[in-house]
Amino acid sequence: MDGIQHLLANSDCRLITLVGPGGFGKTRLAIEFAARRRDMFPGGVFYVPLASVNAPELIVPAIAEAFAYSFSGPAGPHEQLFDHLACTVEQPTLLALDNLEHLLAQSGATADLIAELLERFSPLKILCTSRERLNLHGEWLFDLNGLSVPPLGQTENLEAYSAVTLFLQAARRINANFVLTAADKPALRRICHLLEGIPLALELAAAWVGMLSCQEIAREIEANIDFLAVSMRNLPERHRSLRASFDHSWRLLSDAERAALSRLSVFQGGMDRVAAERVAGAQLALLAALVSKSLVRRTRGG
Repeated sequence: MDGIQHLLANSDCRLITLVGPGGFGKTRLAIEFAARRRDMFPGGVFYVPLASVNAPELIVPAIAEAFAYSFSGPAGPHEQLFDHLACTVEQPTLLALDNLEHLLAQSGATADLIAELLERFSPLKILCTSRERLNLHGEWLFDLNGLSVPPLGQTENLEAYSAVTLFLQAARRINANFVLTAADKPALRRICHLLEGIPLALELAAAWVGMLSCQEIAREIEANIDFLAVSMRNLPERHRSLRASFDHSWRLLSDAERAALSRLSVFQGGMDRVAAERVAGAQLALLAALVSKSLVRRTRGG
């Protein structure tokens, strides 16, 4: 939260993209930031959910709805919206565009629209969430990683780690009487490591505490990742299982990117550039595309 605020307080930063794989909490973070930091934007904070918008040309009506503007007259929606914004955006204003990745994959019109908004309205700043960066000049990236997990071997003070805290919060929504016992602690630490602190995965795992112990949950995760699934009606389909979250990203890849990612899956625990190219045929451009789409991560070790 503080990192986003620091970036948006910078006068040079007018476009920031929260980037990360599905289930890392991009939407939750963007909404929380927008709710808490309205004081930074006297012109208003406007949130535009785009997960259900299935074509780039529908972004303009979605933005208009966020500004409570209704189209009328013979002019096109794009012209009408921009005329309205010219009269509305006179003070620092934040526009939050949530879940952009599927629209970016369809055409360049999405990125072009964002670039035009920034060019035309100088008081405007835009906060985007996406599994893929926009690749626009002037874009600042905020990469989301997993929540902090306790070191291997640690069994005390686990609640100091955000992955454990989230698991416990989710578990107590399922079972209000859930208590973390001494026997549970090594298993919960194992769960957090297996799931690399991914918020969605932790919540899916915690949904099983009504039926299984932490030890049983850890064993199920190790046996089959498809165990991480729930049938909650008010969750979007892409968040009902870890596989569904990955499948959503998979569908947005090109055939060449899918083939490269499939071949890269032979590496357990990572690989270097040379191995990626020689073994999987993943040259630098393909690796860069997969990194951009939050499906490969470059570690400190390369």
